[in-house]
Amino acid sequence: MILLNGHARRGGLISMWVFGVCFLTAALAVAQDAPKGPTPKVLLLPTQSVNDSISSIIPERIGEQVESTVKSDPKVEVMPTYEEIRKQLGGQGVASAVIAEAEQLYTSGIGLLTAGEDQKAAESFQRSVDLMEANIADIGNYDILADALANLALAYHNSKFEVDAKKRMAQYAHIRPTATLDTEKYPKEMQKIFAKETKKVSKGGPGKLTITSSVKGAKVFIDGVEKGVTPVTVEDVGFGHHYLVVRGPTGSVWAEKIRVKGRGKKQKFDVKLGAAGAQKEVAGKKGALPAYYVDLNATIKTGRFSSTGLQPYTSELAKETGAQYIAWVIMYKDGRKYSAVPFVYRAEDGLFVRGETSQFNIELSNLRKGVASLSHEIVDMVVNTSDDAAITDVELGPAPVVVAAASPSATPTETNAAASNSQSPYTDSTITKKAEVPPSEETSTWTYVAAGGAVLLVGALIAGGIYLLSDDGNPDRANGFDTVVSW
Repeated sequence: MILLNGHARRGGLISMWVFGVCFLTAALAVAQDAPKGPTPKVLLLPTQSVNDSISSIIPERIGEQVESTVKSDPKVEVMPTYEEIRKQLGGQGVASAVIAEAEQLYTSGIGLLTAGEDQKAAESFQRSVDLMEANIADIGNYDILADALANLALAYHNSKFEVDAKKRMAQYAHIRPTATLDTEKYPKEMQKIFAKETKKVSKGGPGKLTITSSVKGAKVFIDGVEKGVTPVTVEDVGFGHHYLVVRGPTGSVWAEKIRVKGRGKKQKFDVKLGAAGAQKEVAGKKGALPAYYVDLNATIKTGRFSSTGLQPYTSELAKETGAQYIAWVIMYKDGRKYSAVPFVYRAEDGLFVRGETSQFNIELSNLRKGVASLSHEIVDMVVNTSDDAAITDVELGPAPVVVAAASPSATPTETNAAASNSQSPYTDSTITKKAEVPPSEETSTWTYVAAGGAVLLVGALIAGGIYLLSDDGNPDRANGFDTVVSW
């Protein structure tokens, strides 16, 4: 047995204590870094440059590295690309940008109806219903369609269009025969129409619908409820108007508004399904991306967009993919540098936020640093999204020169301050001095040079005053400028 003296024992205890403290500190650090609750799902859009102003190789390279870096962060879950998700879905989406517009019209109609604007409400609801019925295969929530029909009936009744009111209330009763009308909202006349139609549905009973398709195994939906796969006989759908959708196993879709006769009467629907994804193609090209996705990226690429303008597209994309957040980076060339700005959309409430701009030099020698900065911004915006950071309008691009007309008594400092305050807080174009541009990009701009006491002026004598006129010939060009200086 080895006996330790007092100093050795104390030293061993201290070492164990220090080790324990270090271990506990490391464990706490790991616990703090670990994600709390479900990891948010993020869909990254392709990185682009404003109006393709930068060679596509650069945004693609930066986008790939940003995606890889964000994927390595345990606080978020990066989803497969949209193209990969579409392959998993067989090219089939859940909704469309048209349906998103219909839902917005429905919401607008509710507000108008509440405000007593009955005719405007009727117009809004009618447009909403028309869009949904014209795109039955894309409807994701039939409750919205049903409620739009009921509110449309009420709006028509309040506007004294009784025939239309009865027709729409009958449709509502057919697809929602077990519903209960709000007695405070709907007058007795509307309640009577609803009760009469639900009685017809009950008395008529269900029909006997046989649905076959040119492709076996296609899923059958009636009013949004799955009824089996073809060939199938459905015997629980009541009398009246309904919505039939048949989806092929490879993505083809067939949809139609039908009228069920009830009383157990047999009705057969022989569905001819086309090629895979036939109804989801753009310009008839197989495998093409949906128009809403193409339009979303095209709008972002302009560098000028608003939260309300993007909402129908981002909302649709989130519904189709199941993404909780959608993130993207848009780049533009600013002088001798590349600026990259990250954005994040939160599907839960439609919030748009913008992150800090990262810059890359022309040689991309700071690529690792810039990518790390962008990736951190995206993750931080997803995990710590603040309502205070919400944006409404965006304008990206090189900052144009801002020159305010100076009054005789105005000082240069006052002039610059006034010019700076005239800019939008949602644009990168907020500086008052001209961005550095290589000489080759300014060949069309007139210049003047002052050296010591010698000054070269290009001007004209007008009405006893000397004016210095400078114009690049294209006032819309971001890198050009127009000035008028008088004394």
